[in-house]
Amino acid sequence: MTLKGHDSGKPFRRVWHLADRASYVSGMLPLPPHTLAPMKFEIVYIFEKQRPVTLFARQLDAGVFTLSDSPMLGGVPIKRYVSQPRALKPNGEPDVTQFSFVLSTASDLPKLRVGQVVELT
Repeated sequence: MTLKGHDSGKPFRRVWHLADRASYVSGMLPLPPHTLAPMKFEIVYIFEKQRPVTLFARQLDAGVFTLSDSPMLGGVPIKRYVSQPRALKPNGEPDVTQFSFVLSTASDLPKLRVGQVVELT
């Protein structure tokens, strides 16, 4: 399966789209190079006492983001895993801008804090 106008044979990656939760593609799609731009997130919660260390972050920039082959969040290596927790806005609607990320190593935890704005690269 290829994206319209893209047939480079590059590895497949997951696609997330902020505007429409239903647009999450559970399959794998090849991505054109321009979709690998950094995306800003604000860290809203860190699960420090569990391993692996997981954190929740709110997507600040609208649009699509991807996880590269060696993803980094704020300069800290993370695993190639992302999920969307069941978070609610104050009005009770689902918050589709929150995602959870898993740190590759717990020793990188001191580099991140709640409220910090970081880039996913």
